[in-house]
Amino acid sequence: AALLALVLLAPGCSKEGKAARHLSRADEYFVAGDYDKARIEYLNAAQLQPTNAHAVLRLGTIFFEGGALLQAASLLDQAAKLGANAPELHARLGAIHAARGNVGAARNAILKALDTDPAHQEALLLLSDLAADAAARAEFRTLLAKLRAAHGRLALYDAAEAAVLLREQDADGALRILQPALQSDDVAAAAHFILGGVHLSRTNLTEARSAFAKSAELSPPRSGRQIRYANLLLQTGATNEGRAHLDGIISAAPDFVPARLRKAQLAFAAKDFETTKSEISAILNRDQINVEARQLEAQMYLATSEPAKAELVMGELIKLFPNVAQLHYQAAIAHLANQKTAQAVTQLERANELNPALPEVVLLLGRLKLARGEVGAVTASAQNLITTNPQLHAAYLLLGDAQMAAGDASGALATYQELERRFAEDPAGPHLVGATLLRQGQPGPAREAFERALQRRPTHFPSLERLVELDLNSGNNAGAEARLVAFLSANPAATDARLLLASVHVSSGQLERAEQELEQIIEELPELERAYLLLAEVYRSSQRQDEAILQLKELLGRKPTDFRALMMLGLLHTEKGNFLQAADDYEALLKTSPNFSPALNNLAYLYSEKLKNLDRAYELARKSRELLPNDPRIADTLGWIMYLRGEYPEALIYLQESVQRMATNGEVQYHLGMAHYAMGHEAPARAALEAALALDQDATWNPLIRDTLLVLESTGSGAMDSETLKRLEQTLKQRPRDMLLMTRIGRAYEAAGRLDDALDNYERAAQINAAAIGPMMGQARIKLAKGDSQQALAIARRVRDLARNDSGTAFELGQIARQAGDYPWSHSLLQEAVTASSNDAQVQFAFAQSAIAVGRLDPARTALELAKDEASLANRANTQLRLIALASADAISTPPADVRQFVDSQPKGELLPDFVRARLVAATGQFPAAIKAFEQILAAYPQFTPAMRSLAVALAATGQLDEAEKWARQARDITPNDGTLAKVLGQAAMARKDFGYAGTMLQEATRTLAGDGEAFLLLGEARVATRQVADARQALDRSLSLPLTEAQKNRAQQLLQQLNQLQ
Repeated sequence: AALLALVLLAPGCSKEGKAARHLSRADEYFVAGDYDKARIEYLNAAQLQPTNAHAVLRLGTIFFEGGALLQAASLLDQAAKLGANAPELHARLGAIHAARGNVGAARNAILKALDTDPAHQEALLLLSDLAADAAARAEFRTLLAKLRAAHGRLALYDAAEAAVLLREQDADGALRILQPALQSDDVAAAAHFILGGVHLSRTNLTEARSAFAKSAELSPPRSGRQIRYANLLLQTGATNEGRAHLDGIISAAPDFVPARLRKAQLAFAAKDFETTKSEISAILNRDQINVEARQLEAQMYLATSEPAKAELVMGELIKLFPNVAQLHYQAAIAHLANQKTAQAVTQLERANELNPALPEVVLLLGRLKLARGEVGAVTASAQNLITTNPQLHAAYLLLGDAQMAAGDASGALATYQELERRFAEDPAGPHLVGATLLRQGQPGPAREAFERALQRRPTHFPSLERLVELDLNSGNNAGAEARLVAFLSANPAATDARLLLASVHVSSGQLERAEQELEQIIEELPELERAYLLLAEVYRSSQRQDEAILQLKELLGRKPTDFRALMMLGLLHTEKGNFLQAADDYEALLKTSPNFSPALNNLAYLYSEKLKNLDRAYELARKSRELLPNDPRIADTLGWIMYLRGEYPEALIYLQESVQRMATNGEVQYHLGMAHYAMGHEAPARAALEAALALDQDATWNPLIRDTLLVLESTGSGAMDSETLKRLEQTLKQRPRDMLLMTRIGRAYEAAGRLDDALDNYERAAQINAAAIGPMMGQARIKLAKGDSQQALAIARRVRDLARNDSGTAFELGQIARQAGDYPWSHSLLQEAVTASSNDAQVQFAFAQSAIAVGRLDPARTALELAKDEASLANRANTQLRLIALASADAISTPPADVRQFVDSQPKGELLPDFVRARLVAATGQFPAAIKAFEQILAAYPQFTPAMRSLAVALAATGQLDEAEKWARQARDITPNDGTLAKVLGQAAMARKDFGYAGTMLQEATRTLAGDGEAFLLLGEARVATRQVADARQALDRSLSLPLTEAQKNRAQQLLQQLNQLQ
């Protein structure tokens, strides 16, 4: 038994003994630099002894040196709480704070490290890095002087001072003071690193590379200096050496995350996704919450066409870090790649809330909202972005596009002129000025603008193309040809110009020259789709399709997989209307060349337009887009297919992208116009469709455009004569999926009182496009008119989700919400609308109604003053202003006859007249009737604060103090400085003998009710009860100087006598 007890007590079998063995092995691995094994042993020890500061500190050090800063921070904080106080701990906590941008906390931690070890290299050099401004550098030099005075002139101090001098751009001073440090073994690695910075500042790359190489050689493998040297090699063109250096670091320190992350980034840039995935996996095995690695993982999934996986990764990151704007932005990118525009907008709006200063967020959100037709919101955000970032080129482009979409060509022209002025070497400004002038019918000034663009950049092809078009439109074909020949003599490899020259030859009837040029281009660039298309046009113009088809078939007989022959054959069969045969040609081509983008795009067009196989068309267009993401023709094809599939918001994104680079293509403008039309964006739809008509007057889709423009020209307000309505009904039979037409007819039915017919139309329109605002708004109005307020509000909230920042929508929703009885939401919406449209009298009047409903009479008065200038609103506004004056008066007594007559003439069942009448009843002392009237008002308008206040006063007057207090507290939440409410609360407190609270409330009441004798009497009584003699006497004396009833005077005198007895 004794032997058994000894065995059980032996250290080898106890928890402490196991922990000691794990710690011993961990320390050996740690010293040897084998951090992976050390980490496992320290984790085992920490599981057995969670409060072991040494194990926790070493774990934090391992994660820190491995670059896993988030996990390191948690462990190092824990170690500090457990009593660890090593200088390394504080230095590393300082580094983590610095990485997070928390300079104050970083500096405090570093100073703790230096207090313990004044020669701590890591801490002092980090502190020198933090000396970013003159004040910080002066403070650092003061500290350095103290350290030198206490510890002598150490080489470390010289290196730190050199680092500060380098930051001040004093390279000579840094080099001079650095010399002793370069000879010191202790700080040579840091000194050579600083020396590399000196050489870089002088652009001496060879010397810089040598210094950084020496620094890396003297530094441990887990050092940021290693990564800096690798980056220098990569940036100076020594790519293989840079990669080799990273591999060497990883070999020596497999757990060093920064090296693996840099290698993964390089692999991703080179589209080596296998290596990218492998390195990310290795990082996440050691640091599961490494944000940069997970962001790169999401980017990799996007690049490999796995957007759902990217969404998953970003969703997980956002759960961990919900307040990082950049993560929400990247999540939006992932949603867009997976065709989830609404989710992308939500993420971007959240990113914008977290950090409104991120331009990339504002720009992308603006583009998406522009696609949804929220032109006003985009215009405002782009203008704000320009104000804060006047050198941001893309902001001007966004603003100009928004102004054009709103039909404000003059505003867009001013924006583009500012772009031209501000970016003096950029051709985009004058080019866009020219394009806008051209749309305004000013070809002369437009030509001058395009010439200015070419002066800035002689190779700017879009401006050259516009000038050639102007030459051709004016009949100057020879001038167009001469212009292109001159351009090509200077730029012989300019393929776009060669194609344009061939097109000019076609326009001039020189088909043979065009054919020769195009055949040569196809020989050199067989994947150039436009060359094939133009050559097919040449064959058609020369009536030689059949001859060309025979020649191509003969060629394919000898060489069945010749993709150029198959491509041309597909085009020619399409020209002749043999669509099935053309599809077979393209399918045969894709069997041997599955990534041949022109064939993918053309086949997608055939399946969508001619063979009605939208699923196959979409599949092909998506693949083509992935292969050539910047091709505007492919963007047009994909966007149009998505339009045909009913995916209108996503379609708009691609079609807007396409039209930016193909604005003179009538078909592209037609596609964009129809997509805007399908979304109910009337102004941009009209602009694009009119442009399409002007650009191609013989297009087969022009009759559809004209019909569509007729729909747009019909009034959207609802009022419509019977002939117009009959014509639109006939058009709808021919276009049964025309959402906007259906909505127009629904509005006409609504105006005529045919509510069921209107609702049927709105519901069918919403089924066609669930993201369209018009049909949903119509449904909400009809539900409201039929008495279904809750359903109307539910639909209105869905509309709000789709158009969150559209002030026009907010205006209409605000009125629906008010009529449905949701007065707080109505007030919020109309406040937003009035902010955006402060000069609109109708908006001001509607806002006033919403403000009245929630008891905000002062802002209502201001809005009505502005609204009354509108003749149609003047009478109603003046009536309400007069009622507000009566409703908000401090006291209301028996009114003059004309006022009484005015109040009596107002309709019953309306808020302000009913409230004023109730106040008049209360003023005559008929409190039960007044209380009933106030309660009826609050049942209909629960947020109407004036009624709460008046009800509280009336209840107090009848002794119902508990109820009075309830209503007074509710009203006081909204109007906290109201003396009358404070008096009621004081009265209620007196009744329940809570004299302390009563005194507080009544003291507050008397500040604003200086002439209310009763209030001072009650305050005196409360002060007597709490034996505050002086205050009580002062209040009672004051009450006797003011009007009181006889009973109140007697009470005041009695209380004064009590005070005399107390003294």
